[in-house]
Amino acid sequence: CLLVSLHKQAGKVEEVDWEKEKKKVKAMISAKGTDTGDNADQNQDDEKVFHNLHMDSGEDESLILSEIQQFRRRQAQRDRMLEEERREKLQERIKDSLKAAEQQALKEEREKKLKEQEEEEKK
Repeated sequence: CLLVSLHKQAGKVEEVDWEKEKKKVKAMISAKGTDTGDNADQNQDDEKVFHNLHMDSGEDESLILSEIQQFRRRQAQRDRMLEEERREKLQERIKDSLKAAEQQALKEEREKKLKEQEEEEKK
């Protein structure tokens, strides 16, 4: 997707073997041991990987890197929205559980009072 859009912007459209590209990137990343979880290192390693992939293609490296950064920002924003939505649903479930527990307690209290009244009436 990213490569096709960049090629179209550059005025050239060519067929890209996505499986080969994925394998290249995965191989380069695993060879460099970039799966550290540190964003700064990850960004640096991504820059190296994409520099190596596109150095000979004549594409503007900064354009590719800005596309990657934009994608990451959108992904982070989407993750934040999903987390917020999950949190809201969890809060709703907690409120519902509290209401149900409260109603159950009231019901048990009423039943207890009814039993006490019945016992008093029997005496």
